Amino acid sequence: MAVQRLFGYKEDATSGGSSYDDLAAGLVPDADTFWPVTGGDLDKGIERVDRNAEVRGRRAATPPLPFKARPTMTVPVPAYRTVIETGAKKTLGGADTKTGTAPASITHSIASIDYPATSLPAVHAQLVRDALNHKMSGAVFNRMSLNFPLDGEGTCEFELAGLYHASFETAAPAAVFTGLPEDVLMLRDAQVFIDGSGTGIEDLQGFEFAFMNNVSPKHYAKRNVVTQSIGAGPQTKKLWFPEENRINAAQDVTFAVNLGNVNAAQELAEEYARIEKFVFEVSGGPLGTTPPANELLRITIFASVITGGGADGLAARDDIGSRFEGGGFYSTTDADDVKFEIVNNVNTAIK
Repeated sequence: MAVQRLFGYKEDATSGGSSYDDLAAGLVPDADTFWPVTGGDLDKGIERVDRNAEVRGRRAATPPLPFKARPTMTVPVPAYRTVIETGAKKTLGGADTKTGTAPASITHSIASIDYPATSLPAVHAQLVRDALNHKMSGAVFNRMSLNFPLDGEGTCEFELAGLYHASFETAAPAAVFTGLPEDVLMLRDAQVFIDGSGTGIEDLQGFEFAFMNNVSPKHYAKRNVVTQSIGAGPQTKKLWFPEENRINAAQDVTFAVNLGNVNAAQELAEEYARIEKFVFEVSGGPLGTTPPANELLRITIFASVITGGGADGLAARDDIGSRFEGGGFYSTTDADDVKFEIVNNVNTAIK
């Protein structure tokens, strides 16, 4: 029997996501789209209250009672272009603006929504590990993290916040991986613009990027509550789930760049505190378009701040490494603080 490590999702048609109250008997639909994940984790996020501390006279010791839950699912995936497309669209949440016409390549620019705009797109998420079959409804993509070493296969990780979770003993659906390219995206080139002027960083060794929505769960009285009767002479327990996950007014972007050129690293660390424009590109395989083009991921970060960095100490072989990190808050008032573009050969909008 093959070992199963599966993550899948199904689109949730309910604005803001289906809550527990919307699901009869806790039935969460099976996933119909699967990703080839390298792991996965479900944190039920259960908060408990200890009633022994209450001032009510002497009472028998009681265990902490489950009070409310905030389920979170974390999914690491190889950086396939189609996986990043979907994950980026659901994390950023905005419209997909297309340029180009088949048979030429198509450039998709995915916008981000901002607080307090409409809700992020929601899915029913499913995580399978052998006999364990976990489902989470009303899930939104709270965080997208990308990591690309130079000339190595990239990885991505998505964190989903849900409204309701349940474990099922029924067999998980058979996973069919459709629409995936043959190869994982790899870092080939990047460029940095500092204070409006272009600067080469020829010895780029890798970079990391993360976009975080910082969604906050909203628990409303008498909504999304699971009631269980446990034991003979049943004891009734209740567990409250969020009614919705809202984008907070603190979306933020973080990035890190690893360099092998000590001069560039020290120049960045000592002379500059603010990057006016930072662009990096990740190339994939040929798309078979006319004219020929490769699949491509391009992320542009504007008006970000360096928060640390500098060159490592000299090594015996003069192989000096360095790293600097930075970040910035996303704000629609600053227009394109973050620009996310994907080049493929698909003329339909990314969902």
